[in-house]
Parts: sequence; structure tokens; C-alpha cells
Amino acid sequence: GLDESTALQADCLTVRFTPAGAGTLEKVIRVSVVHLDMAVDGNRDRAIKFQDPEDEEVLFWVNNDFEDNTCVDVQTKPAKCEEDDLETDLEDARDNRIRTRRDLEDFSRLQIVSGLLGVSESLTMNLRIDADAGSPLPTVNLFRAVDASDKYLGFELSDTDQQPDQQLLELRLAQVAAEPTPLSMEWLEPGAVSPFLFEGQSAGQGNLVVTVSRLGVPVLEKRIHLNLHDISWFYDYFAVEAADNWLLPVASELNTVQEGAYRPEQDDYVLFVHGWNTEDFTRRRWTETIFKRLWWQGYQGKVGLFDWPCRTLPSWDMVTNYDKSEYRAWHSASVLAELLTDNDLAIGGRHAGRVRLLAHSQGNVVAGEAINLAPAGIIHTYVASQAALSASFYHQVTSEIEPQLTPFSYETPEVFAYYPGAELLTPYLAEVPQKVQAGRMYSYYNLLDYALTNADAIWPAWEFNNTTRPDNSIGYRYSGSPEAYPSSPDPGEGFFQVIYDTDPVTGDIVNVGSRDLRFPRDRYEIFSFGAESRTKALGAAFPPPAVHPGSKDLAQYGYDKELYSHSRQFRSNIVDEMRYWSGFVNDADFSLEVTP
Repeated sequence: GLDESTALQADCLTVRFTPAGAGTLEKVIRVSVVHLDMAVDGNRDRAIKFQDPEDEEVLFWVNNDFEDNTCVDVQTKPAKCEEDDLETDLEDARDNRIRTRRDLEDFSRLQIVSGLLGVSESLTMNLRIDADAGSPLPTVNLFRAVDASDKYLGFELSDTDQQPDQQLLELRLAQVAAEPTPLSMEWLEPGAVSPFLFEGQSAGQGNLVVTVSRLGVPVLEKRIHLNLHDISWFYDYFAVEAADNWLLPVASELNTVQEGAYRPEQDDYVLFVHGWNTEDFTRRRWTETIFKRLWWQGYQGKVGLFDWPCRTLPSWDMVTNYDKSEYRAWHSASVLAELLTDNDLAIGGRHAGRVRLLAHSQGNVVAGEAINLAPAGIIHTYVASQAALSASFYHQVTSEIEPQLTPFSYETPEVFAYYPGAELLTPYLAEVPQKVQAGRMYSYYNLLDYALTNADAIWPAWEFNNTTRPDNSIGYRYSGSPEAYPSSPDPGEGFFQVIYDTDPVTGDIVNVGSRDLRFPRDRYEIFSFGAESRTKALGAAFPPPAVHPGSKDLAQYGYDKELYSHSRQFRSNIVDEMRYWSGFVNDADFSLEVTP
């Protein structure tokens, strides 16, 4: 290419015309060679390369959620700041600032290179967006970037780097739509790269056009293609609903199947299984958070949500809410197992054998049992994060599970580690790590996890809840020695439920009989309402031998004894959670093509 002119009209273009048999005609035209380029990180390799076709188009989402930080816009700040997505009609892209670190993941880099624009008042620049034919007009908000790097997202931050917090101080420069928006020369660095960030404000497809004009006449332009969508366009959604049946509390098949239109380059798949006490909105938002965090790691695959009908608080049956939710979790597992093998859906077809299962808290009941029921090898990697089920489901010698569970007066035998429905009395989920490809089952644990260890009757945590079983308030009992389950229990022996009804004459609640619970038929009911664990939860203990040795102690990422840490990877921001998601990407063994 030509070198840029040193000044306006400093170069000449000479045209000579020599007709046959005549003299030479010559015309000298004064010209200016101006350098103008614009690019994005279209292929997410963390490098913006001008003139690279992959960095001249961008696929991104609209920033229509609303991030909150308990320390923002309050007069009295709490001792610790907590972030999350709020359920509200407000949208982050409708204001002129970046409110929290959590909002940073909804911004992408845009860089402009300009030359002589700063040395002449006759040259001006503007931005506009031209919609593609038949498409709504996409619009974006433009912010100045504190530097050209992606450190605003938390990549390669040193102890002294402040890019994320500095970025929060920048206000919106402009909203870019169909009408030309002037670019102030104060925003540009003549002869150098001028870094910006943008967020999608409205969905659509079209070209972002930067135009250079001289004395109001357009003389030069550069285009990059925008493809902006609502975030729900990017991921799959599978939902099973609760059923009005005590013994079969979940529908037998999926009630909702929504496959996102996004078709990634790779066949890799991450399926998220949420835990207890998560509202519909939260399940969706956390899935979207997973997608965004993986997107910035260079992930080129698909993400999906398996939405099962967990119980939530508050409720009229506070004492048994958690156990009723667990009962639904066990029954939801068969629906998940069928989904994973459904060849009519992409997850069981194109993505078969490439599915990474990421389950959180009580969602690990669903995930573990689904793997247990499904054929071996359909799950590539299983990450049990902060798992809320007994570690003895995976290891028989309970005394080897550390830390030890604080002993209490046991009423029931250990049936998780010595499952009566198995011929050799093995742990009920013993085969799960073996059924995952190459044994890639990881436990992400926190020995201090509040929800699994520290909470009490006011906020029913797993460990306290374990001491309340069997659930006498709804009739569950155990008859016999708590040292060992009988090999052939007699009627009235073992686990059973007392049945109560209302006396039609007196109106009193009276005992009208009982029903025996037996393995394997009633195992889910026994696991949820009857049996006590002799170990801590899997997510609050050092991993048993059957689990991958590469399992992660979340304390190394700063996870502590506060309730926030039980779900911090979804609620906190991309900067603070960079190590969690980098670790997940490493364990999931994706087909990444990203610059380290």
C-alpha cells in the first residue's frame, strides 16, 4: 500500500496522455493518502488484526440484562460487595455508564486506526449503521477503552493493573444508529490505534460504517458487519415441569424444548444443571453467564440449560422444602438421561459424546443419577460443582472421607455407601465416574461452603438438613438397627411412611396406616426423606478416590464461608471469576483455538 501523506495535499498524482502523432498532455492533481481502518476481535483469538476478514465482522449479544452490585448507588455500603443479575425491566444498554464489573463481559473491543484526521479541521469522521435488507437496525453504544488490550475482562492482570475498575469510570461517548454520529477528534489518536468498547443496544444485522469527510463531502469509509442477537438466541433450553403426583413428582418427559439458533463451529457442548432454590429467571441468567464466560475464553461450542422443577423459598412447608426438592431431582434424572440420548435433537445427535455436564449444588443429584441411568460414554466431562449430595454415594469407606462429618445420633443405616439394591452393597453412584469418558468426573469443592456446612434451621443447609432425617413431620420413619440395613426386611421393618388423614367426624389428623419402602423400588423416596448420611456433602469434602485427581479446591480462588461463595461463579463478575472458568475450560478439554 501507499505510505500516508505527511500533510493534506502534500502528494501529487501526475497523469500523462500521449496520443499518437501529438504532444504529451500532463495534469498534476494534488492528493492526500489517508490511512483509515477499523476492526474487531471477530474470531475471539484475543488479537485484533486489521485487514483480516475474520476481524471485519462480529457476532455478539444485546446487553439487555441489568447487573447490580450491593456497593453501587447506596449510601451505606455493606461489609462485602456482592454482584448479581436483577429481574427488572431496566437494561444496562439504556444508560450511559458501565455500572459494575459484572457488566464488563457484555462489552466487546472495537479499534480504529486513523492518520491525518487530527491535523486538519477540514477532515471529519462519523459512525453510522446501515441495516441489512429485511433486518431490524442494530444499534450500539460506544465507550472509550482505557487501553487496547482485553485486560478489562480480567485477562493477564498483574497486581498493579487497574483496567477493569478504570473502565467503569468511562461514560458513553455515543449511541450509534442510522443517523451519522460525529466522532470527536479528542477520542482519536492520529497515526495510532484508537481503542473503544461497544455494547449491543438493539438486535439486528447490518454494517457499522466509519466515514471520513472533507468539507462535508464523504471521501473514505470502512465497514465491519454487525450480527447482534438477544442472548437467548445463543443457547438451548430444555425444561421438565413438576407433576401433581406425590410418588411421581415430575413429568415423564420434557415439557419445553427450545434449541437456540446459534450454530457454532465446534461440536463441543456444555449442559448446565442448576440447583435448589433458584427461580426461573435465575436459571436462565446463570446459563447466560456461563455462555458469556466461556465465549470470552474462546469457546466455539454450544451451551444449554436443563431446567428441572426445584423447590424454592419461601414456602409453607419450609421444614421439608429441601427434601421435596431432592425427591424431584432424583426423578428428573431419567428425563435428563433421555435428553442426552435423543438423536432427534442436536445434543444427542451432532453433539453426542461431546457433552460436558456442569451441575451445581442439588443439581448434582439430577446429573449423577442421569449418568448412572444412561449408557456409558455419552458424557465427555462431568464437573460436580459445590455438590449437595452425600460423598458416600461415591465412596464406601465413610471414615476415609475428610473432613469427617460431626457425629450425631443416627437413626438410619448408611444406605448410600452400602446400597441395598446392589448385589455387592456398593455405593449407589459408584459407576458414575467410570461411565464418564476417561474418568473425567471432577469435584469443585469448598470445605467451608456455607450452604453445605455452616447454615442452620433458619437457612436450611445440607448438613443441618441431614440431621433432621427421617422426615417425621410428613410420616417418614425407620425401624431397626441403624448399624446395618436388613438383608430381607420384614413388614414394618426398615424404612416406612406413616399415612395420615383427616377424621371426617372430629376433623383431627389421625394415623390411617403405613406403607413399607423398599429398595430399589422406593430408593428415591428413601434417599430424599429417610436416609441419613455418615459423611459430609461431596462439595464440602476432599474428593473421594473415584473422582478425578484434578478436582479443584475452590479456596484457591478465594471462595470462603459466606453464602455468596456457594454460587459465586455465576453471580460475581468475569474478572474475579476468571480462574474458575479458566479451570473449567482446562478440565473440559475443549477444541479451543485461542492465544494463551
